[in-house]
Amino acid sequence: MCASDDRKPPRKFKVYVDSSMGKREQLLSLAHEIAHVKQYATSEVVEMADNKVRWKNQEATDADKLPYYFQPWEIDSHGLEKALYEHYLDHKHQLMKKRK
Repeated sequence: MCASDDRKPPRKFKVYVDSSMGKREQLLSLAHEIAHVKQYATSEVVEMADNKVRWKNQEATDADKLPYYFQPWEIDSHGLEKALYEHYLDHKHQLMKKRK
């Protein structure tokens, strides 16, 4: 995924999920990637030259110099991943209750 500084945010995305993972891991992975889609589509994340990334219009950061779990876009995605997964489970539970 890429939204560079000189063009509009992307509108088409491909997300791949490893089919060898268990269902829970697949859903968590999908939710995590959907969070990144939101970030790119809304220009919260913009990839710049030289591996720099701009997050929410702040000064661009060298992505290689920040440990993965300290990258703000990853902190955001990991939080949304869990929230989306829990929302899915709640929704699924409510549907099962209605069927009984």
